[in-house]
Amino acid sequence: MKLPHQTRYRLKNYTAKTSIRKKIIADLRRTAPRRRGVDLLRTVLAVTPVLRRRLSPLRLRRVSSMEAHCEEVRALPKRIGRKGFYLPLLEAETLRRSPPRCLDEEDQTMFWNHLHSLGQGIVVRVPPVFIAGLRDVSILSSNGVAIRSSDNTLFCDPFHFHNPNHIFESALPLFVPPVELKLRGEYVHFGVLWGHNHYHWVLDLLPRVLFLERFDRLRRLPLIVQRGISRPQRESLQMLGIGPERIIEFDGRHWQVEQLYYVSPGLTANTTPLSARWLRERFAPPSTSSRRLYVSRKDAATRRVVNEVDLVAELLRYGFELVTLSELSFADQVKLFGEAEIIVGPHGAGFTNAVFAQPGATLIELFSPRYINGCFWALANACGHRYGFTVGMQRGEDIGVDIGKVLRLFASMSGDTSSVSVGAAGHRGGAGTSL
Repeated sequence: MKLPHQTRYRLKNYTAKTSIRKKIIADLRRTAPRRRGVDLLRTVLAVTPVLRRRLSPLRLRRVSSMEAHCEEVRALPKRIGRKGFYLPLLEAETLRRSPPRCLDEEDQTMFWNHLHSLGQGIVVRVPPVFIAGLRDVSILSSNGVAIRSSDNTLFCDPFHFHNPNHIFESALPLFVPPVELKLRGEYVHFGVLWGHNHYHWVLDLLPRVLFLERFDRLRRLPLIVQRGISRPQRESLQMLGIGPERIIEFDGRHWQVEQLYYVSPGLTANTTPLSARWLRERFAPPSTSSRRLYVSRKDAATRRVVNEVDLVAELLRYGFELVTLSELSFADQVKLFGEAEIIVGPHGAGFTNAVFAQPGATLIELFSPRYINGCFWALANACGHRYGFTVGMQRGEDIGVDIGKVLRLFASMSGDTSSVSVGAAGHRGGAGTSL
């Protein structure tokens, strides 16, 4: 018997959502399907009223995405229903990047090997941008990124889905703790994994404001942020017109929120051209300056350049300035990078500020062989910048760079070949003064 069209559609939709749940759980666990007896026990636990409310959804394998759990809508509803809503804002997109510039074949091989292990590459598929509305949900874990529904489902946002194990950084204990605070009314969830890091705050979290501003109802709602945000992070919100009266810091306990809005802006470590353009337009006015910056990590615990004194001495001859970003306010960092033409430095969150540079700037990143990440290569592509890199030698937790190689890469990318070989040929990784 042929089913009516409406029934076939519902079955197909249900099957698709069920498949999403199974895929998320399988990816999270990274194990083969469990045995029938174990699944039967979990089913019994899931329908036992007390345990269903108190046992962690991770233990019950109740993990889902907002897309699968909520009802999809085409416009922002006047109120959040019991099931919640899922409103797509932008469709999924495929980004294709230009290869980075590198003068050493061995460095190039090392770069791609690391990127493949991180799931990065020339082509990346960015999931849809959406806003979801959830009713009577819990915010859990120390960083406040774990969101649990009233029916004890833990949401796995595709924002971090390229590495599902990240959800375990916000994993729940065996038993969900009692509710410590109930918030009545409407709130916006503004938590993000590693949110205290400058990179994730600027490129993963701030672009959410771009999509919130599309809805008048959401523009003045309070934001639930992670505990202990820094002064520059507060300053960045202030520059977007978000005052301290709208900021609520999550204290790490179990909060229950009557109506919670959540915005997912894409995929972490894969900044889109839309987000990059919006950040530059909102924070950094057009500039005709052409400053050359060397971004130091001498105040950091790792990935410092051990022969930085010698490297900086050479770069100063080409008009570079030595900058240490921890000494600057957020507004000063924006202004500095908004005037930058060339940026050189070891891999670190300071390169995030390249998003404020005018299109066409040059980024040269110095890596240690132990850790190579393509996030700033992705950012450079989103911004329309030129990008190159070199890989130095490991010096404990720090880096020794080949100064001659850095200067030759700078010359090939900038066109400034004057006197590059003078004083550079004898400098190898690890030489010079250790910082």
